[in-house]
Amino acid sequence: MKICRQFTLIEILLVVAIMVVIMGFTVPAFSRITRGNAVDVASRMVSSQLAMARAEAVSKRQYIAVVMPGARFAPPSSDSTSSFHFTSFRSAIVEEAPGGSGKFIFKKWFPGTEWTFLPNGAVIAEADEDGEATSIGAGDYIECKVTMEATNPEVVKEREVNIDWLAAGSGLQLNELGRAREDGLSVVYEETAEEMCPGGDNTNTDGIRCIVFKPNGRIAGGSKYVTIVEGVVPATSAPFILTNGNIFNMRLMRVNQFTGKVVFIETSYGEAP
Repeated sequence: MKICRQFTLIEILLVVAIMVVIMGFTVPAFSRITRGNAVDVASRMVSSQLAMARAEAVSKRQYIAVVMPGARFAPPSSDSTSSFHFTSFRSAIVEEAPGGSGKFIFKKWFPGTEWTFLPNGAVIAEADEDGEATSIGAGDYIECKVTMEATNPEVVKEREVNIDWLAAGSGLQLNELGRAREDGLSVVYEETAEEMCPGGDNTNTDGIRCIVFKPNGRIAGGSKYVTIVEGVVPATSAPFILTNGNIFNMRLMRVNQFTGKVVFIETSYGEAP
């Protein structure tokens, strides 16, 4: 007769303790992998939206803006649970404001579109035209080696990525977005309160950052750069704090001024001299 030996309580508790220890090591690693993948997914989402907006601008003969709220944005009051700042985008039909200067007036959201939110762990840190030679003073910078679109594909230039969105905080884990410098942007604003977002007021002329495609498919205001980095923005109002991320996990996109084409730029990083 075969005797089946049962496990003792001590043996069961020992197995449970070992499983808890293993999970303690694997869960943080899995979380980091997820956040890293979020940056890749987010960059594809944004680049697809930009390509779609350009196609619609050309086919409809209208100015189409991809609105990407930064610090300056009054979200709809009916949706207080969502974080729109630095983590969302949506296409809108706009028109040039009198006097130009990179300002556009919101007309209506592009038909059939809704707010799209990036996966948790990815943030749109920049949407500007700071180009290859941004002056940032005496502070540290991230040095990016950029392969330019030129006749000689081997030509490499240095690009200093604007780090005003990294201006404060402790190390690489806590960075301030709320006081980010937003000059050099194309911006969109509404003429009448609550046209853009019910319950919000985006009539201030500072405007909300965006990338605008002209009816001919070109970019308003010159070539633009979209920077997506790893992190989350838990704050609901400025100053917005980027946390739990690795700023070196970055995807940098260039939207060509003349063709509207989105190109991913390969980057490597260094320290300030």
